[in-house]
Amino acid sequence: MFWIPDFAAAAADLLAADPAADTSISARVDFLRSLAAGEPPDPDSPWPVDLVVDEPERGLTTDRAAVADLLGASARWQEQRKTKARVLDWIMVGRRAVVEAELELDHPRGPGERVPQPVAAVIEHSGRRVEVRVHASSWPLTGTNRMRPARLPGGEALPADRVGAYFAALAAADADAVADCFAEDASFREPSGGPYVHHGRDDIGPFFAAFLGAVGGIGVDICTVVDDGVRCAVEYNALSWGDFRLTPQPGLGVYHRGPDGALDAVRVYDDIVGG
Repeated sequence: MFWIPDFAAAAADLLAADPAADTSISARVDFLRSLAAGEPPDPDSPWPVDLVVDEPERGLTTDRAAVADLLGASARWQEQRKTKARVLDWIMVGRRAVVEAELELDHPRGPGERVPQPVAAVIEHSGRRVEVRVHASSWPLTGTNRMRPARLPGGEALPADRVGAYFAALAAADADAVADCFAEDASFREPSGGPYVHHGRDDIGPFFAAFLGAVGGIGVDICTVVDDGVRCAVEYNALSWGDFRLTPQPGLGVYHRGPDGALDAVRVYDDIVGG
């Protein structure tokens, strides 16, 4: 289970920075900061926040007791695996924040084998409600992908720059156009992380040529965009690989622009199951 206290810290900062916050904001911020400090919430006491967590293993969790159980179970599971979390990046725009992290933990095969596990979350608040949507691949720990049904509606617009051009090139199965979106020395990290990182356009281009040649164009529906002008995080629903219609499944990509607008780092968080 991939809840980490840094997600609560981001939620606290997000609420504290909201200029439209009401007088009850301090209690909500304090509660979230207590979660960030690792304090277990009491499911039998009132919470100042309606915390909702959508996590790959348990799915959407809205009930207070179930959320408290998820947070506790995640902490115990990570402690058993001697997990160390490292935050990679943090974006905050309006009422949304995105936190990227990498966990290092014991593999299920045994404590002598450590494995990197990419994980990210989109945090969104609307008054009392704080929703945390966690994105991660199950591949590093299980060697398989986990089917996860899409929940968010689509229809959002992409920026009209290299980020938008990247998605258009994926849809067209145009590997050369995908590669053209990247800086010469860019990096592209697949959802599984670890060894699945491609460095430089000369490595990224052949990777996409092979992948798109195998599956065809990648059709997605855009759900949310969090963009600070340099970093752009996009939540999407994967809909198709070529002519094959997927069961709609959620994912997240973070796209870092260099000084000339080209993508110099892309990290993807999804767990797409094909046919």
